[in-house]
Amino acid sequence: MAKQGTKSQLIKTFDLGEELKFNIRKKGNVFGEITRPRRNQETQEKYEARTYVSSLLWQSLKMEFVQVQFWLTQENYNEKKLLTDNVLLGLSYFMDKVYISLEVINKEGEKNLKRSINIPEGAWQSLVVQAAVIDELMPRPCNKRKADNDTETKPIKLFKRVVEKEDGSLETGNWQNMPERIFLKEMLNDGKKANLTMSQMNFSKPTVKDVILYVMTFLIHREILEGVSDVCEACDIQDPSQDHHDCLTPMEEHLFASFEPALVKVMENSSEVKQCVFKLTKLFKLPSIKDIQNLQENIDQEALKSSIAWPNEHQQAINDILSD
Repeated sequence: MAKQGTKSQLIKTFDLGEELKFNIRKKGNVFGEITRPRRNQETQEKYEARTYVSSLLWQSLKMEFVQVQFWLTQENYNEKKLLTDNVLLGLSYFMDKVYISLEVINKEGEKNLKRSINIPEGAWQSLVVQAAVIDELMPRPCNKRKADNDTETKPIKLFKRVVEKEDGSLETGNWQNMPERIFLKEMLNDGKKANLTMSQMNFSKPTVKDVILYVMTFLIHREILEGVSDVCEACDIQDPSQDHHDCLTPMEEHLFASFEPALVKVMENSSEVKQCVFKLTKLFKLPSIKDIQNLQENIDQEALKSSIAWPNEHQQAINDILSD
């Protein structure tokens, strides 16, 4: 009797709409899959087609969110980009609908129709919105180089205290890198024990590139926000046309318009970049980083745009740390 393969365990399902789902599954390792219903042309029976999403492909896909948004804005159906796992990313247009296509290419260079997928624009936007939550469940790509010792693989734990005030607002402390028992002792000795809680954030040990990306994301995002006016002139004059209301402009459009000048301005202010890098290396107890300017110039700008537009909880924590 042939031995049956073990089935994967479903961890969580994210509904993307239009009958598409993004599932997190586990079979040895955790992986993702995009599922959509299809019909067998011979029997007319419905079945669920699956597109496998490895941790590497997921990270690669996230980095292209900004690029896809740009293609959608420009209605660019000609350009394609090769991602990891031999997947071609692009746009397609069929029967008055726009799709984001993931074309899986086999070893012979041909499109694998069974594994490829066309994601309707609405379902894609739903995937982008839910990406931060998906990201917390998807594993990081494995580093095959064995660590020199066990401390390399241990997470860095940051803690901060949170106090709920009488009016319901929260007063938060600064993120600190110290043993949990010491943090708890200091927190309890603070004298504000009522409505006092602790928040924890686990980081993998940041690489040099991680630190530079964290810092550049924070500084460029701050620069872009400073250029966005809090006052909408169209609202002040009660302009009925929505075309002139800056308050309705999506953040992604501000990013496209302001990214380049903001990047130039941050690159010119090398002293502030160095101060932020020093602050993070001190917090994470990392060796000092040299040749920061060269690392800045060689940063992946698409990864930078993605991190600015859709920051995960780690980048949000870094933004808090560097804002203090």
